Formats: sequence, structure tokens, C-alpha cells
Amino acid sequence: MNEFNYELLSLFCLLIFLVSLSDLSFFWGGLLLLIGGLMHMSLVGGSSWHSEIWAFDHWRQFVKGLLLFSSLGVWYLTDRKEINTFLLLFFTILASLTLVSCDHLLMIYLSLELQTFCLFILISKNRGSMLSTEAGLKYFILGAISSGIFLLGVCLHYGMNLGFNLTDFVWTGDSPFSDVINGLILIALFFKLTVVPFHFWAPDVYEGASTETVVLIATLPKISVLTVVVQLGLVSHLLVLASAASMVLGTLGALNQTKIKRLMAYNGISHVGFMLMGVLLANSHGIQATYVYMMIYVLMVILTFTIVLHSPLKKLLIVEFSGLHKENPTLALSWTVILLSIAGIPPLAGFISKWLVLWAAFNFKFYLLSLIAIICSMMAGGYYLRIVKMIYFQKRSNALVWESILSPTRSVSSSSSYLISLGTYGLLFMMLNPAPWVLISHWGTLYLY
Repeated sequence: MNEFNYELLSLFCLLIFLVSLSDLSFFWGGLLLLIGGLMHMSLVGGSSWHSEIWAFDHWRQFVKGLLLFSSLGVWYLTDRKEINTFLLLFFTILASLTLVSCDHLLMIYLSLELQTFCLFILISKNRGSMLSTEAGLKYFILGAISSGIFLLGVCLHYGMNLGFNLTDFVWTGDSPFSDVINGLILIALFFKLTVVPFHFWAPDVYEGASTETVVLIATLPKISVLTVVVQLGLVSHLLVLASAASMVLGTLGALNQTKIKRLMAYNGISHVGFMLMGVLLANSHGIQATYVYMMIYVLMVILTFTIVLHSPLKKLLIVEFSGLHKENPTLALSWTVILLSIAGIPPLAGFISKWLVLWAAFNFKFYLLSLIAIICSMMAGGYYLRIVKMIYFQKRSNALVWESILSPTRSVSSSSSYLISLGTYGLLFMMLNPAPWVLISHWGTLYLY
């Protein structure tokens, strides 16, 4: 069997695993199908039909590993053990993996559509909530617009170059339409990445969706779509402006937020701006720094929402952090480490990720963009320190005290405690030896340049 068949086999095993978690009776049917698939692959043998649309290299294997790590975090946070939820999670993972693996623009478009539809259903699955319905509708409409823009750019590209393969993706600078096509494709991808000015759906969707769906939106689409941007190799002034605007507006938008989910939405917009700063360098140093940043960002997102699920936050308001250290000192310490790491305070892991990107940008003479990033990091530190101040130095209001008495929070499970402890330990002590993260990213990006 070739590599393509092995990937199909691993995806089918993942499907059986997820479905059997919901109902064990599905396991035996899936096992019979798996045996039949193995027999078919052994009889048919190798086939090269996928060679023009599929690619296998260290770069893609590295990104797929990061996607599967994120998917594992989402699966752990999924509370409802329903077959519908697991199937939608599987197809979202499948779309993200296909998006990374394929070298064909039409396959990229179909993968984006599959990912968008699955996320739309997951966002709006709480039919009794107006916020969930509104969030799903916004994501669906804006996702459809971005897909149409992407397809328009692909059609114009085919009209110019008569091809859909990324290996033949050559921009003809003499043509007046090259910048238009470049802009259309980037704008469509910016919708998925929540890049300014195409970010306006993110805060409402984060607020309306369930916590595990927010983790899914904050990780898998960002990893897969950013990888497509890297593969396209489109370096333009649009990327520079989008990076700067995302950092500035993401930081400013978070200043007056009162809900933790909306704060994390603007935080994600700002972090995408930092990642784009590494991408627009278009060299191994920038891409390596970007994916170290991405790995640390994914870890921080999973940890943040794991603690959200186990914190005494009834309405997910930031003011509910008041006096948390008296109620649960360990949880308060974990929140402090994560918030300071997100802000990029040394010597935590978030500082390492920002420092690597800034160092790469500064070495390649992006001085103004580096200055904007430093100022935004300083401003972000201010409102994260405000939350830390609430945790340790602000008394809880009478309403919050009575609410916690009347509806006590559930205790943290042992598995969640291990996850939070290991993640917090990693964020605290990664500064002592960041080499493994850098080496993994270096191994993955070495194929590109």
C-alpha cells in the first residue's frame, strides 16, 4: 500500500474510534468495514490517481500532527457523548487534514466548504439559545461569502494559468489581474483566520458557541488555513497591512470586553497578526517562528477553555474572577500562569513565541511592524494584569457570593487536574529548554525552503 492508502486507513480508524465512544455497538460494524477496506486495498494495489492533488512530505506530516493534537484536546472537552457530535468532529478533522494535504485549488475549496458546514452545525446545535442561533447564522452567511470570493479567485487564476495545481501556482506580474486574484484568494482565507478587517464575526460566534466548539474554531481552522497561506507563498503588501491591523485592533478590541469568550476572540485576532508577521517573511526563519508560535498558542487555548469549564464562572463574566484565590488557590494560580503567558510576560511560554517572531522580523528589517507588535504586547499585558489583580486583590460582590453559595461548582476531575497541571508546568518551565519545540518546527518547515 502507498502513503495515500495508509492515510485513508488511519482516518477510518479514527472514525471507528470516535463513533464507538458514543455507542459500542457501532464498533463491530466499523471493524468489519475496516477489514473489507484492507482486503480491497491489498487486492487493488497501488494507484496513482491522487498524485496530482495529494502531497506527502515532512512539512505536511508536522502540520497534521499539530492538527491531531488539537483534535485530541477538543475531543477531551466534548461533554455530550453523542454520535452526531463525534461525526461532525470527525468530518471537521477530515476537512482540516485534507486542506493541509492537497495540492489542488478545487480540493482546497471543497475542504473549506466541508469544514465550514460542520462548524456551522456545531455552533448552532443549541437550538434553545438565541445566541447560538445568531452565531451559527453569522458564521454560515459570512462563510458562504468567503467561499464565493475564493472560488472567484480560483476561476480567474485558472483563466490566466490554465491549471489548479499549487506546484504550478505562478503569478504573472505583468498581468493587471494578478494583484486582483491574489487579493481575492487572500481575503477569502482571511475570513477563516479572523484577520482584520474580516474578523467581525468572531466575538459573536465565540460567545454563542459551546466551549468545546470555541476550542475547535480557535485551533483547527487557523492551523489548516494558515498552512494554505504558507503553501501559496503569496507575499504582498496586503499581508503586511493585515498583520499590523490584526495586532492593533485585536488588542484595542479586547480592552473593554466584559466576557471571557469575547476577550479570547479578540486575543485570537491579535495572535493571528503575530503569526502573519512570520509568514510574510517568506523564509525558513519566519515560518519556523510562526509554527512555534502556533504550537504554544494551541496549548494555551486548550488550557484556557479547560479551566473555563472547571472555574466558578456562571455567566463567563470577567468580574467573576474576583477573589478566586480564596475559593480555589490552585485554579487561581493556573489562571495567572495562563493569562500572563497569553500576554507574553517573561519567562513564560508566550514570551518565547513572541520573541522568536519579533527576532525574525527584526533581523529582516521589518522595524515598523516589530515596533507595532511590541506596543500591542505591552497594551495586552495591561488588561491581562487587570484580571490577575481581580483574582488576588479584588473582593467578590455580594451577588456573586450568594450565587456561588446557591449553585456550587462541580469539583475538578482527576484527568482535568492532570491536564491543567501538565500544561501549566509546560508554560512555566518551557523557557528552561525551548529547544524541542524549535527543533520540531524546524524539522517540519525544513522541506519548504
